[in-house]
Amino acid sequence: MLREDTAQPAPRRAARDDSPLAGSGDPLFEALRTWRRGVAQAQGVPAYVVADDRTLAGIASRRPVTIDDLLTSLSAVSGKDVGRVVRPYVDEPGAPRLDFTRDAGGRWRVSRGRLQQASSAPNPSAPWVIPVHLRFGSANGEGVTDLLVDADTLELPALDGARWVYPTPDGIGYLGWSQPEDAFRALIEDPAQPLTPIERLALVLDLDLLRDLGSIDLAQELSLFQGLATETDPSVGSALVKPWATVWTFRPSGKDAEVGALLRSALRPTLDAVGMEPRADDTARTPALRAELLSLLGLKARDPEVVDWARRTTESVLREPASVDQSLVDTALRIAAENGDDALHARLVAAHAATADPDLKSALSSAFGAVPTERARAHALGLASGAELPFRERMGVLSSVFPDEAQGDELLAWVEDHYDTLIPTVPEPFRIYLAGVGGGCSKERFARARQFFGAPERHLTGVDHVLERVESEVQTCVEQRQRLEPAIQALLDAR
Repeated sequence: MLREDTAQPAPRRAARDDSPLAGSGDPLFEALRTWRRGVAQAQGVPAYVVADDRTLAGIASRRPVTIDDLLTSLSAVSGKDVGRVVRPYVDEPGAPRLDFTRDAGGRWRVSRGRLQQASSAPNPSAPWVIPVHLRFGSANGEGVTDLLVDADTLELPALDGARWVYPTPDGIGYLGWSQPEDAFRALIEDPAQPLTPIERLALVLDLDLLRDLGSIDLAQELSLFQGLATETDPSVGSALVKPWATVWTFRPSGKDAEVGALLRSALRPTLDAVGMEPRADDTARTPALRAELLSLLGLKARDPEVVDWARRTTESVLREPASVDQSLVDTALRIAAENGDDALHARLVAAHAATADPDLKSALSSAFGAVPTERARAHALGLASGAELPFRERMGVLSSVFPDEAQGDELLAWVEDHYDTLIPTVPEPFRIYLAGVGGGCSKERFARARQFFGAPERHLTGVDHVLERVESEVQTCVEQRQRLEPAIQALLDAR
């Protein structure tokens, strides 16, 4: 079955019925209203969109106990077979997927399937009945149609000539979906029908999912994201930063400068839109996005303007910490330190000794560990091996001295060499987590870590569980590198 309603204006709401409800005063009815209010607030929609009072009263009057009771109650109240649609979402593992395709004549169809890796064997079972409130854009403007997808493939004549489709308006929809790349691009770049921030976020996350499943490659995803290059919404911006961080993590060996240039060209427009300094129109999440962008551009891409900003801001922190917005302190200190010298290291260490502010101490200890000179690294590691620094700060020093996968073997060797003096200074509940230094993208390093931390003389209760988790993470990282490194090289070759 397929129900299609062609483009039309939003229907008028029915006149309000003020007659008394059977459920009024019923504790279950009131509990359902409280639940509805919470869902509506979480989704940012009016309560009646979730369910009206008569629906809740009808459910309460039937006193459902099991999921079957609830579905029967919903069907009775609505006059429709709710269980036919809802039951597969309860019983079936995984989630549904809709693939919208368009032929050369502009005719659309939708195929129903199950979310799974593109390389997996086809799963013929995809029994979901999927209700979709679909937006679409065409030369005549935007339209809306409602679909009930209950077959594996359906023709969509109402969409003939559409340039793009969007099946999760308002970011709502328990499904993954795809459409042709040019349709995705038209959707992102269509100035006549702009997406809301929550819709842009849902779209970015869907494209991430398609890449993770192997349905699109990294180059396609990042190319589509160029249409969102000046994004200022913090949630959307953070989601856009994530794949570029992945590009850096899995960059080919010896390509730091080239990948850095790629990051600068992709992310500077977003940073310019957000700004390096706090603004009056910042939302609660803007500082986190700003810090993400500054860190990636300053620590990885070595953007000259960001490095200069970090040096100026660090001078302000060292003169008067309170003069710098707290959200910028860690980021500025770390960037300046990674581009600093022995003199800066000494000033950071002195400032650390002089302050009593625990947050500033933590930021300064991570920073003085990041100065890349041999003398500064040796001094920082000497402090990390003793008991003078609190555990949190010592871990911050180590993560700064050995910040990247390239230093993973050095970090493991250092822990092996200093284990006997290091372990007594680590709070007992955290000792097993030292085995995490065997993580990263090297099976050989993990094997060495498992042998070291699993030795009878060092074996701690619970460390086997930690090693199992680390092994799984290493395997995932290795697989991602094998898949993504060639794709990143192709991105560089295409520049």
